[in-house]
Amino acid sequence: MMTGPGKTRAWLFVVLGLVVAAVAGWALWARSGKTTAGGAQPPASASSPRGAERSRGRTARLPENGSITGRVTDPAGAPVAGATVCATAGSNMMPFDQAEPKCTPAAQDGQYRIADLVPGRFTLFASAPGYRPGSYASPDPERARFVDLRAGEARTGVDFKLPRGGVEVKGLVKDVGGGAIAGALVTLHGWMGPSQGAVVTRSDAEGAFSAWLDEGQFIARASAEGYADGWKDGAAPGPAVEILLTPGSALVGRVVESGTGEPVAGAKIDPGLEQSMGLSSSKAVMSDEEGHFRVEGLSPGRYKPSARAPGGFGQARESVLLGVGEVSGEVVIEMHAAHSIAGRVVVAPGGEPCKTGSVALVSPTGAGMLQAALDADGWARFEGLLPGSSYDVFVHCPDHAMEPKYPPVKVGDADIEDLVWSVRAGLSLRGRVVDREDKPVRASIHAAPVEAVMAGGGFTQNDDDGRFVLRGLLPGKYRLGANAEGHIPPEPLEVEVDERAPEVTITVDSGGTIEGTVTDEDRRPIAGAEIMITPMGPSAGPMVGRWGPPARSRADGAFVQKGVAPGDYRVWAMQGGAPLRAAGGSGEGGEGAFGVPVSVKAGTPARVAIVVERQGGEIHGRVVDESGKPVTDAFIDATREAEGAGMRGAAPTPPWGGGYNSTVLTDTEGEFVVGNLGRGTYTVHAYRKGGGSAFVEHAKVGDTVTLTIQRTAAIAGTVSVPGGAPPDQFTIRLVNQGAAFFRSESFVFTNGAFSISDVPEGKYQISAEAPQGTASVELTLAKGERRSDVAIALAARTSVRGQVVSLEDGAPMAGVNVMAHSRTGMGAGMHRQVVTDGAGQFELQEVPSGPIMVMCMPADPMGTGYDVAAIPIAVQAGAPLDLGRIPMPKRRMKPGDVPGDLGFSLKEPSPWADLAVRSFEVTAVRPEGPAAAADLRVGDVIVSVDGHDVTGKMSYLYGSLTNLPEGTKVTLGVARGAAVTLVAAKAALPSMPPGMAPPAEPAPPPPDP
Repeated sequence: MMTGPGKTRAWLFVVLGLVVAAVAGWALWARSGKTTAGGAQPPASASSPRGAERSRGRTARLPENGSITGRVTDPAGAPVAGATVCATAGSNMMPFDQAEPKCTPAAQDGQYRIADLVPGRFTLFASAPGYRPGSYASPDPERARFVDLRAGEARTGVDFKLPRGGVEVKGLVKDVGGGAIAGALVTLHGWMGPSQGAVVTRSDAEGAFSAWLDEGQFIARASAEGYADGWKDGAAPGPAVEILLTPGSALVGRVVESGTGEPVAGAKIDPGLEQSMGLSSSKAVMSDEEGHFRVEGLSPGRYKPSARAPGGFGQARESVLLGVGEVSGEVVIEMHAAHSIAGRVVVAPGGEPCKTGSVALVSPTGAGMLQAALDADGWARFEGLLPGSSYDVFVHCPDHAMEPKYPPVKVGDADIEDLVWSVRAGLSLRGRVVDREDKPVRASIHAAPVEAVMAGGGFTQNDDDGRFVLRGLLPGKYRLGANAEGHIPPEPLEVEVDERAPEVTITVDSGGTIEGTVTDEDRRPIAGAEIMITPMGPSAGPMVGRWGPPARSRADGAFVQKGVAPGDYRVWAMQGGAPLRAAGGSGEGGEGAFGVPVSVKAGTPARVAIVVERQGGEIHGRVVDESGKPVTDAFIDATREAEGAGMRGAAPTPPWGGGYNSTVLTDTEGEFVVGNLGRGTYTVHAYRKGGGSAFVEHAKVGDTVTLTIQRTAAIAGTVSVPGGAPPDQFTIRLVNQGAAFFRSESFVFTNGAFSISDVPEGKYQISAEAPQGTASVELTLAKGERRSDVAIALAARTSVRGQVVSLEDGAPMAGVNVMAHSRTGMGAGMHRQVVTDGAGQFELQEVPSGPIMVMCMPADPMGTGYDVAAIPIAVQAGAPLDLGRIPMPKRRMKPGDVPGDLGFSLKEPSPWADLAVRSFEVTAVRPEGPAAAADLRVGDVIVSVDGHDVTGKMSYLYGSLTNLPEGTKVTLGVARGAAVTLVAAKAALPSMPPGMAPPAEPAPPPPDP
């Protein structure tokens, strides 16, 4: 149930953006292809990309290997004997196709040598017990964080200085059956990515490993022969982390020429894991002389492999579902004629090459993204692009200013070999991040332009002395902010950047500290619980008033959360993605209350004791198919149901799309045990990743349940272009909103035909998207039904224009990011993104027909003070649409402030509700609160706030206008014709974490599985 006013927090987009960047950086760095020991893949692009030919089993002359030598010392120059130094292929800014890191110990004098390295680009890391890990950065002014090694080169002087300190973390690598995995490669680094150091180690005979890291949150990845990679996050100091690995699956197949069946050698294979969210390994595999390939170490799921080579592209006609440890049958990929694109990134005005960075080609229709790292001469090369494709271009050259927009690339009937993308050196801004005592603080620093029409900005991390340099800035005013773990994010500074820009100092406040313990009712410590801190107030959420991920309880149940802004909070614990309930259901807030209240003051630790119910319960079960045979590769997830009678349907819907990440797997008899459960009833899900699911509700601790995975359906059909030939490439998306099912598959050169299997029964919206247009149809599938008559005729795209203005005074809003995406289903891609001009005007091209969401987002959500505008619209095929004026509201509160209580609650809308018809119905009015005093009634529907319409497509305004501080007056217009004026009161104490309250009325039951 939504409690109090809306939850809009536009400023959180900055936080989310940084988190996504960190996760994406980790995901890219984790994609390691297992090539020859310690060897890097050759660079993707040569210094000159011209004249490339497709390989047909030719034997290439191998370049001579090289070596890297250096010394590891502490800051005083003393050698760090035994330090581990590792080289991994690629830049840590864009590490493509990495081989397994090659590591060596430093000698007694700190000297090390890594030999037999294939020529290429390498990132190097060093670590040692008792020291903080570090990454190599060259001493030159550009501070390049990689080494370009030429053929036969013996590079020297690659030195490290490791500061003393750090925290030892320990862990175990196991398979999902609980057995230890010896010799697993484990890589660990901080939450914000590996740029400030990483540790590479291996598990011992018992599966144990240890590493020394910086204090704070970290991410660990483990890989082992015969297993799919596994990830786990943790805290240093904190409890030992346990990384569970699943037996690896394998995808085998052959790449052949379309029409002739001749083998294609040297094609690069992308396994194409569906809905991977960027966290799956992407093994660098090439087809052999007979066109054969084998991709190993894959996690279970649905795959649709593709192949790229100079002059060709191909994709499997149908996707492949792999179970745990399963090897696919032979998948044939037919290679069709395709083209190459090569371009060079140069620094204007001199034309010198950008020596590091990347270029991304992004489909404006959401069909995908291609990335290429720059070689030493600034070239990026893309192979296997189909005629008719169009891509937006995004250039990344560290410490340089990009152009506001680059011309899109359109693939025609020939290769494109001579593109040039320019960047500018720009200006530099130097500074320090310190605490109130002028001591250096490690932080990430970001700059956003004050003038929204300006391009650029910057992001960097400082060094151990707190110093940073932001390069590549254009002249103008910027808002400068910093985020440091364990400190409160400061108010952004406004600085003028020009040739005379002075060094700036950013002071961060350590705020208050919360110390405590998490134990169960028998006083047993709860290790590894995430500590959530929720400001008081019905609409306040966690993560307010501090920066970084939540603290975790250690093995003894103790925890420390630093950097909390002074104020009143509720502190509670989560484990396994679910909140831990108070022991006995007692405590403030009534039965089922979560956590304890605490008041935080600067400089004085606040102490709490969180006592939760026992977590030792188990649910046993078995998973079978319709014939009663055991399902041996089903993952199990148990979700606690909301308490109270009639709460059927409150648990999450069945995860048909495989969105859960359970590590409980059925055994050879289909049996399973889900443990560490508190008292209560649960919905137990069983699912095969990518196809098939079942669930049982109201299972109690101690029960034994049987889950039956039902037969799935399949659809097939054709996509056509009225008056033209079928599209050569298109994407089909299936959405069943009632069952939270989503599937997206692309098809190439199928003469418009498509086929999608393993679809659960239900009502679907099926959409098709191609360069020629878009369209969608609806149909209902019965259990096990096979439909082969689905016909989709594409409709032409169109344009959408409008003007973004300030809600308060109607002034035009320049520099606002405007984008559009489909409202018909999850995963429908973002379409062309534009920026409003000086008059606040914009025009989006090639927008698909149908229900669309237009998003208007400030260039600097943290600093501009404006919230996001989200307009639901309906687009007619081929008919340009003018939206007129789109008002963007100002936030009525500062980021981190706790909103006042208006004294009422709203009906929580279905997550699948059409935003174009959303309403705000009052379901509860708290006695003696502001709403009760103003005669707001249960059943009232709010239609305006302070005279601004909040119905229909203007409903996005509600959250911004009702998030206001204590003591603020607001007038609500209701459908019965009354105008109700309220004054926000002091925030009330929530009885449970935000978003965890039961709905005001029972939700409709989920469909039968």
